[in-house]
Amino acid sequence: MEVKLTELEQKEEIYQSSINIRAKVKFNFFPETSKIKKLHINELTFSGINYISLKLETKDALRLQIEYSQPGYLVCFAVDGTYYVNEENSAPTKKDQRITQQTYNLLSIEKPIQIHVDTVSTMVLICIDIHRIQGFDRIRQESRSLSPSIHRILAEIRECTEGCPIQCIFIESKILSLLHLVFEAFQQEDHFSKNKVKGELNDQDFEKLQAAKEYIDQNIAESYTLIELAHRVGLNDFKLKKGFKEVFGSTVFTYRHAIRMKKAKEMLQLGYQVNEVSEEIGYKHSHHFSAAFKAYFNLLPSRINKE
Repeated sequence: MEVKLTELEQKEEIYQSSINIRAKVKFNFFPETSKIKKLHINELTFSGINYISLKLETKDALRLQIEYSQPGYLVCFAVDGTYYVNEENSAPTKKDQRITQQTYNLLSIEKPIQIHVDTVSTMVLICIDIHRIQGFDRIRQESRSLSPSIHRILAEIRECTEGCPIQCIFIESKILSLLHLVFEAFQQEDHFSKNKVKGELNDQDFEKLQAAKEYIDQNIAESYTLIELAHRVGLNDFKLKKGFKEVFGSTVFTYRHAIRMKKAKEMLQLGYQVNEVSEEIGYKHSHHFSAAFKAYFNLLPSRINKE
């Protein structure tokens, strides 16, 4: 998958993918007629995915045209600045996608798009070939805030130096993790939109349910009550209990137990000892963990890698 960037006011191509899967370029000199002062691009292409980190400094707001060689889905992350995205060669209107700082959106890409950018902008664009995610269907169009998990992965990608193949593999794995989080979040939101009971849950409640799920994911070993978790995310325990089941398909503690067991299995397969795994996922006694693992997988943890 290749990408081409064009400055629309000047009708001048300012970047096109090279034949290499990786490119890191800096443009610090532009004609006087151009609004662009500096442009730094970091690009990586692999397995039907194109990743671009773009840092732009301009004299004034301008319009960029982004054209991909294949149709797909484009995830736009606004690290700094505010963008308007449309498919027409025109000024931004209310119907256009507005992506503000520290938010992201998911767009269907079938033809070139226009991005209206601020004078100082940092954005990350990830396009994935439509054939890699056949059957995916978007409903909602609003931008979403960068969750702590997404923010962390973006930071890890940006901070990683880019010299050796091992680091390239690391970055690819992080990009895939990022895409998984994004598509999972939008699918859950679309499911919520289709199935929410009118008057019981609003969009703000949904964001709080997402925060609860993320807290569970990131604090796998911590113990808490339903009321404590509800207070942490700003919901009452009834809404958390009912809403979590409606949106994510399981109760809070069924979900927590499932991700603990999944984490435990992954660690055991990597060679960790049973007592190490037990402590890592929050069990005080390894025999309690072994019993829970056996009940969940019908296999003792000590038998992992021996079957």
